[in-house]
Amino acid sequence: MKVSYDLTIEAPIETVFAFIEEEDESKEWNPKLESVTNPEGFDPDHPVGTKFVQGVREGGAVDHSTGEVTAYDKPNRLSLRLHHYDYTVHMTYRLTRLNENTRLDYESDLTSSNWFHSLMLPVIQAFNRRSIIRQLHQLRIAAEKTQEKS
Repeated sequence: MKVSYDLTIEAPIETVFAFIEEEDESKEWNPKLESVTNPEGFDPDHPVGTKFVQGVREGGAVDHSTGEVTAYDKPNRLSLRLHHYDYTVHMTYRLTRLNENTRLDYESDLTSSNWFHSLMLPVIQAFNRRSIIRQLHQLRIAAEKTQEKS
C-alpha cells in the first residue's frame, strides 16, 4: 500500500528537516509520538543504518516499533524503515529548497505481516492516508509557526 503526498511549506529547508529529524520537533506535529531511542547510539556523521525504537501512543497504551535509517542526505532526504509486528512501512521525506520555502515530497509503502492485516488493507489504506496527510499539514503549521517567531 503506497501513499504519496507533497506540499509546500513556508519555512527554510533546514527548519523543515529539523522538524522531521529531531524527536522534540517531531512531537510538535505528531502528537502520538511518545519517544524515540537509539539503543546502539547515534553517529551523526554516519546515520544510515542507525537503529531506533519508536513509542507511539495508541489509545491508553504506548506501542513500540523498531526502525532503521535507510537513507540520509541532510537537509534533502530522510528514509526510514519501521517494523511493527503487524506491518512494515518504508517512508521517505524528500525536501527541495524553493527560495525561502520548502517543497516536501512524502512517500510510504506499507506491507502487511499477517493475513488478517492483509484482508483489512483497503480500510487501513484509507485511514492511513488521511492520518499521514493530517500529520504532514501539522508539520507545515509547526515549521511555519517557527518562522513567524523569528
